[in-house]
Amino acid sequence: MSVKSPNWSGDCRSHTARAKHINHLGNPLWEYRVSHGLTQRDLAEEIYISQQCISDMERGRAKISKYVRGWLQERGVAV
Repeated sequence: MSVKSPNWSGDCRSHTARAKHINHLGNPLWEYRVSHGLTQRDLAEEIYISQQCISDMERGRAKISKYVRGWLQERGVAV
């Protein structure tokens, strides 16, 4: 079993840096949150779901739920 040097071109530092730059454009939940100056925690409390759910939906790890879609539509956001 070989162990890769920490200086190889794909080390975890570059992976971690890339992971922080996720393209949220086109995500109505993220756009609403940012345009209203809310943190994920603030929005989660307002919608009554967990901050982790907000994060997962914004990052594309989970689809925006019907409940959240309805909540956004009530506020005039096109989903």
